[in-house]
Amino acid sequence: MANAPLRFEVLVNGKVVATTGVGGAYGVLSAIVTWVRRNPAAISAKVRSEPDFDELTFLNEVCELELGALDSVADQHNSWGKHGLRPGD
Repeated sequence: MANAPLRFEVLVNGKVVATTGVGGAYGVLSAIVTWVRRNPAAISAKVRSEPDFDELTFLNEVCELELGALDSVADQHNSWGKHGLRPGD
């Protein structure tokens, strides 16, 4: 297995959302699930003063799956993007 290409087949609710992998013998595959809900009372004055700050966007609850890879042999980064997740996924 040490030299075989490695793949992740990622399913959400039984449906394939991506098949990721690296062709070389060395690399990194990642599947990261992120959930964010920010406390409106904790937004600092510094953050609020940013010219592109949008409070509604900043406070949106987010749950997403992000897939990526690094093929160390080819020195190539790949991303299969972010996939939004909902309760129950």
